[in-house]
Amino acid sequence: MRQYPSGRGLLSVFALSMALFMAGGPAQAQLAGVYVGLDVSEVEFDSPGFSSPKPNTVGLNVGTRLTRHFGTEARIGMNLSDDDIVFLANDSRFGFEVNNYYGFHGTGHWPLSDMFELYGQLGYTYSEVKFSFEGQSQKTSNNGLSYGIGATFDITYSTTVRLEWSKMMDGSDYELDALSLGIRFNY
Repeated sequence: MRQYPSGRGLLSVFALSMALFMAGGPAQAQLAGVYVGLDVSEVEFDSPGFSSPKPNTVGLNVGTRLTRHFGTEARIGMNLSDDDIVFLANDSRFGFEVNNYYGFHGTGHWPLSDMFELYGQLGYTYSEVKFSFEGQSQKTSNNGLSYGIGATFDITYSTTVRLEWSKMMDGSDYELDALSLGIRFNY
């Protein structure tokens, strides 16, 4: 079984990625439009033979606009609440949660006005989910292509709200779809 960073290791990978990601310093921030955001998501789990639970996650995202129409974004998130999942073959109930995730995406932006824009994203996501039953738990992980669409609305020059749908994971074992609402602070 592959070993992926979790806990402190996951945080270290994210911190190193952000340091490399933002290595241009203040000059890049002025040119690129760096932002930091916080999202709350309802995540739907889909796997053959199981019901579709919808646990919640909270995530941090950091991004930059390389041009008016293109940018990059990194994300890291963790469980906020779990949900029950049912194994359909025998009607067994399990607890289910998205333990953690991280991802890196390219973004395309389509400004429709000074305050409103649509965007798309394409990239890579790693996710770890956990199943619990009668005091026992098991984690499984997956990684691969992720994509999504969304819209942003500028409340002020430095504060933006966003609504997004994303295919967080389209893996061989399971799929994760997320509907997210977030706030972003632009620098």
